[in-house]
Amino acid sequence: MHGSSEDSTGCVLRGTVVLNLKKPLKVRSIGLRLKGAVNFKLASDLCRKKETIIKYKWSILKPSDHIYTLGCKSHLFDFEIPLGGDLPESVKTTHGSISYKLTAWVERPGFNHDIKTSIPIMIQRLLSPLSCSYQDPPTTSISGVWASRFFYEADIPNYLYSPGESIPVVFKFDSLDTFVQVEKVILDVVEYTVYKRAIENPFVQNTQYCNTIQEFAEPMGTSWSTSFKLPLPQTIQLDCETKYIEVNHILLARLFLSTAEGCTVESFQLHFPIMIRPNGETQTLTDVPPPDYSHFAPPIYDGANCAPTLAPMHQASQYEICSY
Repeated sequence: MHGSSEDSTGCVLRGTVVLNLKKPLKVRSIGLRLKGAVNFKLASDLCRKKETIIKYKWSILKPSDHIYTLGCKSHLFDFEIPLGGDLPESVKTTHGSISYKLTAWVERPGFNHDIKTSIPIMIQRLLSPLSCSYQDPPTTSISGVWASRFFYEADIPNYLYSPGESIPVVFKFDSLDTFVQVEKVILDVVEYTVYKRAIENPFVQNTQYCNTIQEFAEPMGTSWSTSFKLPLPQTIQLDCETKYIEVNHILLARLFLSTAEGCTVESFQLHFPIMIRPNGETQTLTDVPPPDYSHFAPPIYDGANCAPTLAPMHQASQYEICSY
């Protein structure tokens, strides 16, 4: 999906059912079913809630009064189904999940066992260059003066990151009071998961990742800088915003200062909103050039039945149904 649930025009799920037969097979019908569901699981296994998002069923080979006989070869049945742009993206968290499954079956006559197979379908929502997050990005630089005695500045190069990447963080310090020094810097990535339609009232779950601590035992002078690379785990959740589950992230920096008396003052915090997106999307969005409005003549149609060729929206997926 491209864009938010309000802006997206949806996509088309295309694929092929492959039936490999080593001997003739009598078949009554062949069909497909797409099902999407939201699951919530709270304190115990007894506390569950399930809600169906989409349930779509259609026939590839419709049942009739006679029995079909398929020969010894590979039979290919292409299919496609449009998916609405408001479908929530797939997500799996500690207390909830949004998942989709595509099932194909071959109905056989008499007392023969039917053949079934299922595959998971992953729906991801990609940011549009016209989205608010892209047009009005969150801040990547924070600066200020603490108690009129200490200047600080923190910078990150971007707000979009993918699992497995590292976040570079650069600090610049200027002590306006020579007795004020940085004692310690702690960096965390905090993940906020909001369950909007849980069994009871909506609630928020916080998870901390990538805790990094840097201590400075010796005074570093009045003006100096330091840098960090904060690695993101592969297991971190992608950002998502659905009417069921919402996942957001912030980079949290905590600074501890010491004074002339040797007392450690209470830390103050800096918050960088960041977005965790699928691998490859962050670079694509960063490289998007500004729109170029070139003027082209409209296509010429040579008759009522002519139409422009549409590029495929999705690469076809393929899976097999094997006979026994």
